[in-house]
Amino acid sequence: KEKRLPTILSNPKLFGQMAPAASPSSSSSSSTPLLRVGILGAATIAQKNVIAILDELSGCTVTALASRSAEKAKAFVEEHIDTVETSKSPKVTLFTGPSAYGDLINSDVCDALYIPLPTSLHKEWVGKTLEAGKHIVLEKPVALSASEFRDMQSKAYAAGKYILDGTMFPHGCRTEQLLDYVSNEENMGGPVKRIDSFFCFMATDDFVNNDIRTKAGGDPMGCIGDLGWYCVRMALLVFGKTGYGKPLTAQAVDYTLNSEGVPLDATCIVRFEGDRKLVFHCSFLSQLVQSVEIVGCTKRVRIE
Repeated sequence: KEKRLPTILSNPKLFGQMAPAASPSSSSSSSTPLLRVGILGAATIAQKNVIAILDELSGCTVTALASRSAEKAKAFVEEHIDTVETSKSPKVTLFTGPSAYGDLINSDVCDALYIPLPTSLHKEWVGKTLEAGKHIVLEKPVALSASEFRDMQSKAYAAGKYILDGTMFPHGCRTEQLLDYVSNEENMGGPVKRIDSFFCFMATDDFVNNDIRTKAGGDPMGCIGDLGWYCVRMALLVFGKTGYGKPLTAQAVDYTLNSEGVPLDATCIVRFEGDRKLVFHCSFLSQLVQSVEIVGCTKRVRIE
């Protein structure tokens, strides 16, 4: 049988397998050791996700943070870790200065790294993290190309480590219920063959001009990588549940690029096997909308 690469993109139950057999940060109220997570960079998205890491039911705790700015690292801990009400009492080791990322990766203060760095830096730091023998929670989009991510998977397999991407909704109960419902042809009046999805917001001028998601050297896929990611991910789940999850072609049929060639607005079509189709619009330049419509033969399901 074909060997399965050690990713947990679609199976959050495997997340617990990241935890070591023993850990000095184990909770006194549980025999299960906490997974010690280090954060590579004090990115804005990390401010939100550190709350999830410190949730009482997560099985994780934060033990380290790396930032090239000592001031930024200290402020991050004070504002986003010390203020969280948790029984885990996280003691965070700070790594700062030009060698901060490498110093954290090669330390023994964590079992896994959360990497919220710009997409263009993922290949380098994922490789170094795996070489150091640590698991990875990787912010989306995971890579600049499918081949680049497959290379990360191969390295993870060789190292015996897991990679989890930072997308929440595939692991929620509502998503599981949705997939069960739409995969039943009786509920949809026949098979699902089309999905229409929108994820847009009206960005500020400062965002459009300065945010890393609009920079060719940071996240060159722009709105497609940032927002279209969710549209594509939902289609992969829905069509995959019904047995037609293999995408065949992808096309941006209309788009707006900035001066660096980064898409700020895009309408795309992804064709799947079995004559299935995803049509989605993602934009930094349009009114706020987050919706998906799953179309059957006589019925449809819409989520906003």
